[in-house]
Amino acid sequence: NPPPFRDAPSARLGVKVEVINGCLNDILGGTARVVEEIFARDGTRDVFFLDSATPERTRFSYMGGVGGPLWRRISYTLDEDGDNDDTCGSLTVEDRRGSTRVADCSSVFDWVTGQTRFFSEFDDRLASLPFEFWGGPVGYELKCQTGGRRVHRSDNCDACFFVVEWFICADHHTGDLYAVAVHNTDV
Repeated sequence: NPPPFRDAPSARLGVKVEVINGCLNDILGGTARVVEEIFARDGTRDVFFLDSATPERTRFSYMGGVGGPLWRRISYTLDEDGDNDDTCGSLTVEDRRGSTRVADCSSVFDWVTGQTRFFSEFDDRLASLPFEFWGGPVGYELKCQTGGRRVHRSDNCDACFFVVEWFICADHHTGDLYAVAVHNTDV
Protein backbone atom coordinates (compact mmCIF):
# COMPACT_ATOMS: atom_id res chain seq x y z
CA ASN A 1 0.00 0.00 0.00
CA PRO A 2 1.37 3.45 -0.87
CA PRO A 3 1.88 5.76 2.10
CA PRO A 4 -0.77 8.41 2.79
CA PHE A 5 0.33 12.00 2.30
CA ARG A 6 -0.19 12.76 5.98
CA ASP A 7 -0.20 10.87 9.23
CA ALA A 8 -3.75 11.74 10.33
CA PRO A 9 -6.14 10.84 7.50
CA SER A 10 -9.12 11.21 9.85
CA ALA A 11 -8.38 14.91 10.38
CA ARG A 12 -10.92 17.27 8.86
CA LEU A 13 -9.49 20.01 6.67
CA GLY A 14 -10.82 23.53 6.34
CA VAL A 15 -9.98 26.40 4.02
CA LYS A 16 -9.48 30.10 4.63
CA VAL A 17 -9.47 32.55 1.73
CA GLU A 18 -8.40 36.20 1.75
CA VAL A 19 -8.81 38.41 -1.32
CA ILE A 20 -6.75 41.51 -2.00
CA ASN A 21 -8.72 43.33 -4.68
CA GLY A 22 -6.81 44.84 -7.61
CA CYS A 23 -3.37 44.77 -6.00
CA LEU A 24 -1.65 42.81 -8.78
CA ASN A 25 -1.95 45.85 -11.03
CA ASP A 26 0.25 47.84 -8.60
CA ILE A 27 3.08 45.27 -8.29
CA LEU A 28 6.06 46.06 -10.50
CA GLY A 29 7.08 42.74 -12.06
CA GLY A 30 3.63 41.18 -11.53
CA THR A 31 3.32 37.54 -10.56
CA ALA A 32 7.03 36.81 -11.02
CA ARG A 33 7.79 39.41 -8.35
CA VAL A 34 5.19 37.89 -6.00
CA VAL A 35 6.90 34.48 -6.34
CA GLU A 36 10.37 35.98 -5.78
CA GLU A 37 9.37 37.96 -2.70
CA ILE A 38 7.10 35.43 -0.97
CA PHE A 39 8.20 31.94 -1.99
CA ALA A 40 11.72 32.04 -3.50
CA ARG A 41 13.74 34.13 -1.04
CA ASP A 42 15.62 31.03 0.17
CA GLY A 43 15.90 29.38 -3.26
CA THR A 44 13.52 27.81 -5.71
CA ARG A 45 13.51 24.16 -4.63
CA ASP A 46 9.90 23.09 -4.12
CA VAL A 47 8.51 26.41 -5.37
CA PHE A 48 5.83 26.16 -8.02
CA PHE A 49 4.73 28.88 -10.41
CA LEU A 50 2.02 27.93 -12.89
CA ASP A 51 1.86 31.07 -14.96
CA SER A 52 0.62 32.01 -18.39
CA ALA A 53 2.79 33.79 -20.91
CA THR A 54 -0.11 36.15 -21.54
CA PRO A 55 -3.39 36.88 -19.71
CA GLU A 56 -5.21 36.13 -22.98
CA ARG A 57 -4.14 32.46 -22.76
CA THR A 58 -5.34 31.88 -19.21
CA ARG A 59 -6.91 34.02 -16.57
CA PHE A 60 -5.17 32.63 -13.47
CA SER A 61 -1.64 32.01 -12.22
CA TYR A 62 -0.85 29.85 -9.18
CA MET A 63 2.19 30.00 -6.94
CA GLY A 64 3.36 28.44 -3.71
CA GLY A 65 6.14 26.71 -1.85
CA VAL A 66 7.04 24.72 1.24
CA GLY A 67 4.52 25.30 4.01
CA GLY A 68 3.55 23.90 7.38
CA PRO A 69 2.88 20.41 8.72
CA LEU A 70 0.46 19.37 5.95
CA TRP A 71 2.96 20.12 3.13
CA ARG A 72 4.26 17.14 1.12
CA ARG A 73 6.25 16.52 -2.06
CA ILE A 74 5.08 13.39 -3.83
CA SER A 75 7.27 11.95 -6.57
CA TYR A 76 6.72 8.88 -8.69
CA THR A 77 9.42 7.00 -10.58
CA LEU A 78 8.74 4.20 -13.03
CA ASP A 79 10.59 0.91 -12.65
CA GLU A 80 13.54 0.39 -14.98
CA ASP A 81 11.51 -1.71 -17.40
CA GLY A 82 8.61 0.80 -17.33
CA ASP A 83 6.02 -1.87 -17.96
CA ASN A 84 2.52 -1.95 -16.56
CA ASP A 85 2.83 -4.82 -14.08
CA ASP A 86 1.46 -4.70 -10.51
CA THR A 87 4.45 -2.72 -9.18
CA CYS A 88 5.15 -0.39 -12.06
CA GLY A 89 6.94 2.23 -9.99
CA SER A 90 7.80 3.67 -6.62
CA LEU A 91 6.13 6.53 -4.82
CA THR A 92 8.12 8.78 -2.49
CA VAL A 93 6.41 11.10 -0.02
CA GLU A 94 8.61 13.72 1.65
CA ASP A 95 7.48 16.15 4.36
CA ARG A 96 8.84 19.63 5.07
CA ARG A 97 11.43 18.26 7.52
CA GLY A 98 12.88 15.96 4.86
CA SER A 99 11.45 12.72 6.26
CA THR A 100 10.63 10.35 3.41
CA ARG A 101 8.56 7.22 2.92
CA VAL A 102 8.86 5.04 -0.18
CA ALA A 103 6.45 2.36 -1.38
CA ASP A 104 5.79 0.33 -4.50
CA CYS A 105 2.86 1.71 -6.44
CA SER A 106 1.16 0.36 -9.54
CA SER A 107 -0.17 3.72 -10.78
CA VAL A 108 0.38 7.27 -9.61
CA PHE A 109 -3.08 8.11 -10.96
CA ASP A 110 -4.75 5.57 -8.67
CA TRP A 111 -2.80 6.92 -5.71
CA VAL A 112 -3.76 10.55 -6.43
CA THR A 113 -7.43 9.58 -6.87
CA GLY A 114 -7.35 7.83 -3.49
CA GLN A 115 -5.91 10.90 -1.81
CA THR A 116 -8.62 13.27 -3.05
CA ARG A 117 -11.03 11.98 -0.40
CA PHE A 118 -9.07 14.06 2.14
CA PHE A 119 -10.02 17.18 0.20
CA SER A 120 -13.67 16.43 -0.50
CA GLU A 121 -15.28 18.34 2.36
CA PHE A 122 -14.00 21.88 2.00
CA ASP A 123 -16.33 24.63 3.04
CA ASP A 124 -18.73 26.43 0.71
CA ARG A 125 -16.43 29.44 0.28
CA LEU A 126 -14.51 27.51 -2.38
CA ALA A 127 -17.61 27.21 -4.56
CA SER A 128 -17.76 31.00 -4.83
CA LEU A 129 -14.17 31.38 -6.03
CA PRO A 130 -13.65 32.12 -9.74
CA PHE A 131 -11.05 29.34 -10.09
CA GLU A 132 -10.49 25.66 -9.34
CA PHE A 133 -7.06 24.37 -8.44
CA TRP A 134 -6.58 20.62 -8.19
CA GLY A 135 -3.61 20.32 -10.49
CA GLY A 136 0.03 19.51 -10.60
CA PRO A 137 2.65 18.74 -13.19
CA VAL A 138 2.84 15.20 -14.55
CA GLY A 139 5.97 14.35 -16.52
CA TYR A 140 5.74 13.19 -20.11
CA GLU A 141 7.52 10.01 -19.10
CA LEU A 142 4.20 8.60 -17.83
CA LYS A 143 3.24 7.80 -21.40
CA CYS A 144 3.43 4.10 -20.55
CA GLN A 145 0.53 4.56 -18.10
CA THR A 146 -1.58 6.71 -20.41
CA GLY A 147 -1.39 4.72 -23.65
CA GLY A 148 1.20 7.01 -25.22
CA ARG A 149 3.81 6.05 -27.80
CA ARG A 150 7.55 6.67 -27.91
CA VAL A 151 7.97 5.90 -24.20
CA HIS A 152 11.39 6.91 -22.90
CA ARG A 153 13.30 7.08 -19.60
CA SER A 154 14.03 10.25 -17.67
CA ASP A 155 16.84 11.08 -15.26
CA ASN A 156 14.21 12.90 -13.16
CA CYS A 157 11.15 11.52 -11.43
CA ASP A 158 8.30 10.73 -13.81
CA ALA A 159 5.67 12.72 -11.91
CA CYS A 160 5.82 15.24 -9.11
CA PHE A 161 3.03 16.78 -7.06
CA PHE A 162 2.87 19.01 -4.01
CA VAL A 163 0.30 18.96 -1.26
CA VAL A 164 0.40 22.62 -0.33
CA GLU A 165 -0.83 24.19 2.84
CA TRP A 166 -1.25 27.56 1.23
CA PHE A 167 -0.91 29.14 -2.18
CA ILE A 168 -1.64 32.39 -4.00
CA CYS A 169 -3.82 32.67 -7.07
CA ALA A 170 -3.53 35.76 -9.27
CA ASP A 171 -6.49 36.80 -11.40
CA HIS A 172 -5.03 38.53 -14.46
CA HIS A 173 -8.41 39.90 -15.55
CA THR A 174 -9.28 41.68 -12.29
CA GLY A 175 -5.83 42.12 -10.74
CA ASP A 176 -7.03 40.38 -7.56
CA LEU A 177 -4.78 38.14 -5.46
CA TYR A 178 -6.30 35.24 -3.52
CA ALA A 179 -4.42 33.78 -0.56
CA VAL A 180 -5.80 30.27 0.06
CA ALA A 181 -4.79 28.35 3.21
CA VAL A 182 -5.67 24.76 4.13
CA HIS A 183 -5.76 23.95 7.83
CA ASN A 184 -6.57 21.06 10.12
CA THR A 185 -9.88 21.85 11.86
CA ASP A 186 -9.29 19.15 14.53
CA VAL A 187 -6.64 21.18 16.36
